[in-house]
This record gives sequence, structure tokens and C-alpha cells, in this order.
Amino acid sequence: MLSRFCRTLLWYNAPMRGARLALLLGGFLCLSSSSPANVDSSASGIRRHRLVYDGRNRHYLVYVPDRPTAAALRSLVIVLHAHGGTARQVMRASRMNALADREGFIAAYPDGTSWMDTPWRSWNAGGCCGYAAARQVDDAGFLEALISELARAYPVDPKRIYMAGISNGAMMTYRAGCELSDRIAAIAPIAGTLDTSACRLSDPVSLIVFHGTADVHVPYAGGRGRHDRFDPPVADAVRFWVERNGCRAVAERTVRGAVIEEDYSGCAGGAAAALYTIQGGGHRWFDRRRGDPLSATELMWEFFSRHPKLR
Repeated sequence: MLSRFCRTLLWYNAPMRGARLALLLGGFLCLSSSSPANVDSSASGIRRHRLVYDGRNRHYLVYVPDRPTAAALRSLVIVLHAHGGTARQVMRASRMNALADREGFIAAYPDGTSWMDTPWRSWNAGGCCGYAAARQVDDAGFLEALISELARAYPVDPKRIYMAGISNGAMMTYRAGCELSDRIAAIAPIAGTLDTSACRLSDPVSLIVFHGTADVHVPYAGGRGRHDRFDPPVADAVRFWVERNGCRAVAERTVRGAVIEEDYSGCAGGAAAALYTIQGGGHRWFDRRRGDPLSATELMWEFFSRHPKLR
């Protein structure tokens, strides 16, 4: 009963106004039911690490598959959880480890920050969300430090570093793409939008976006969702990225059932941009095994593998 409550509480963005005490209480309940012993660090290939950055203890999970690869260096995929999520939660929701087993890349799942270190974690994506935005936590700097630490500890290919995220994690993925464009080859935001006005791309970064038209938390067409926060339209984020990457303004459009795929070509530096619109899709990590018309994890990896950094 409690675990079901925690999963519901930790997945969605929630308004803090008038509800902070309730959220903190819920956080403590969830914390007591998800002790470090329950983190999947005992599973084969998964390790939990601590990184001290900007005076804070930050934690992350790393999955290194046993599968040998022909290349000496491996791709790295960093996955960011939603507001109220955790590294463990998004690891399970994305099913990224199974794909890492098949393809041989390294997967990392960092935790955001929260009040009193409860599991109600968030990322400072600019205008959103929660503790991280309110305290102006330097999450872009943390993610850069994380990339450097992983590159020292594992055989990471510096031209094949990718990032994906859901909801607030998607917004942070956009921000990381903006601020760490010299290090990240491609990003994959799911159910989020560009939430910072200070985006500068020093290098081209490929972009693949997944968003449902029935998303009530981050509305596809922009506006105020259920949590009384204004988000710009998804199309604005894609257009901004296409322009900064120097892509052709007109996309090649393909419709497959409930999925509309828009591919932008001709981008600078070998980059690319693509938008997958899921008609009737909600606020979720899309997965065919859960009844969705596409699997975001599979499609983003296919995209990532075709778009390393070329300079």
C-alpha cells in the first residue's frame, strides 16, 4: 500500500504551494520504505557512487554491462528522473539497463536534490522545479563533474556521451544540452520542454524529443498544466534547437498510427533533430510493453548511435 503511494507521489510534479508539509511527510514515509539496502546496487553490474560537488553529497547509479565490445571505448547514456523521482525509479521505468546489455554502453542515473534529503528530488532546469530551482542548485555543473568522473573511472568515448530525461529531468536534459554542448553529443527529452531562456549552443547537439498530446502536466501546446506552472510549447523548443543547430526549417513528416515523426536534416556538425508526437499520449516514459505505440528507449538509442560528436 505504501509503496504504491510512493510511486504515485514520486512520479508526478506536484504544486508546492499549500502542500509542502504534506509532501515532506510523504517524503519521510517513502524514505523509510526505500532505504539504501533497497537500491539495486546488489544487482550484477550496478554500482552506487557518491560525488561531492559544490559542498553537497550527490549520488548516482552506474550500470556497466559484462558484454564485451569490439571498441576500446564505450558510449555513455545519462538518464535523469522526473521531479519527485529517483535514480532507481527512472532506471526501472526506462529499462535502459536491458538495452545497455544488448548494445554494450554504460548507463548512469544521477539523483537530484531535495529538502532534508527526502526522495522528493528535483533538477534546476531554470524555471522548474522544486527545491533545486528554489535553491538555485548548480545541476549543470554537477552533471559536467559527473561526466568527468565517469570518464576517469570507465572507458567512456568522449564523442559518444548522451543524455535523456523525463518531465523535470527532460527540462534539465535541455539545459545540460545548452550548457554542456561541448561534451554532449545528443539529448532525448521526454514529456518536458525547454525551460531556460539562457540557452547557448557552442557546439551542435543532436536532439530527439518524445511528447504526448494529452500530457496534462507539461502541455504539448504550452500553457498551464495541472500544477499551475506555465510551460512553453514543445514546438518552440524544437524550433529553437533546429535554428541553433542550423538545420533545415522544414521537417520530413511521417505518420504511423498514433505517432507523428518529424525529422530535420542538414544540421551543422553532423547533428540532427527529430520530434515524435504521440497523439493521445500522456505524461510518461513511452514503452510498447506498457501499451504505448513506440518505445522511447529503443528509438533514442538508435538515434544516439547514429549521431556521435564529429568535432
